[in-house]
Amino acid sequence: MHTKKSLSDLWNKENAAYQTQEIGSGVQLFVKKLLQCAEILNLSEGNLSTKDENRTNEFLEEKAKKSKRADVIIYVDNQIVIPMEIERFGNIEVGEKQLFQYQLVWDKKTGILTKFVS
Repeated sequence: MHTKKSLSDLWNKENAAYQTQEIGSGVQLFVKKLLQCAEILNLSEGNLSTKDENRTNEFLEEKAKKSKRADVIIYVDNQIVIPMEIERFGNIEVGEKQLFQYQLVWDKKTGILTKFVS
């Protein structure tokens, strides 16, 4: 499991690449590690077979609903569900539009949009 220190080291090593690459080994992978870090959010990666009403302290990647695919959906519990859009630096306007669509589809007032800078 990653620690704040190991995430900081990873960020310092890879932040230039995170500004140009979102998927694969890019910033989305960094965010996944951040979500799982016990010192930060301590979320587990959910299983697709789990019913949404049974989800607690977990996240799913690339969760789709009504043909809209959020990068991550965070389930604090079955009532608190937060869509997340992960964007590389410089592509934030596109991410804003996508996040607003996810909030509408999931009927949520909150959402998280990443903006990573070095």
